[in-house]
Amino acid sequence: MKLNPECLRAVLLSIETLCEIIENGSSFKEIYPELDELLNYKLCSEYQKTDIIYCLKCLSDEELIKGGPLYGDGEIIDFDISEITPDGRKLLDKIRDNSKWKKLLNKIKAAGLSFSIANLVQFSFQTNDN
Repeated sequence: MKLNPECLRAVLLSIETLCEIIENGSSFKEIYPELDELLNYKLCSEYQKTDIIYCLKCLSDEELIKGGPLYGDGEIIDFDISEITPDGRKLLDKIRDNSKWKKLLNKIKAAGLSFSIANLVQFSFQTNDN
């Protein structure tokens, strides 16, 4: 399956937006969206469920989010997200703005590289101007 850069960005931005912090007595708890919430959220609604799940798996594999797929009858039925990691938050800071996002994609393309999360992270962390 090919990783869709726009879907990846939409998924990560949606996770950040849909995350809530609730007060739980004298402490606080982060609540991350379930798969259905992501699928129905405006940023992700134009993408196929399989693309969104693939992006979630890739984000988890690259340790930009903590979590993993939940299986039922041998199929992925949900995706448990428990955290956006510090590197995930750094990446969010680099891809949130549309113009910075486009510049970053162009830098990857200009280097003759295919889009991957590893390339995205490498280029976003080594540049200060995007």
